[in-house]
Amino acid sequence: MVKIKGYVARDKDDSLWFHYTKPHRENDIEKTWWGSNDKSFEIYDFDFPEYADLTWEESEPVEVELTLKRLNIGE
Repeated sequence: MVKIKGYVARDKDDSLWFHYTKPHRENDIEKTWWGSNDKSFEIYDFDFPEYADLTWEESEPVEVELTLKRLNIGE
């Protein structure tokens, strides 16, 4: 099992992103959150009701921890 700490933030287009480092708001052109490195990914096709309150306009990034667990080892 691997645990990865990072941040979740919602961009202006309502997309939800995971960032490895705490991102900063990029208001000028794209209306997105940017981390201090390139390591971030969009969380596609998932419905996370616990993050429904995250908005571009009123929310800061939320610190989270992802747990990656390999399934079906040895099959």
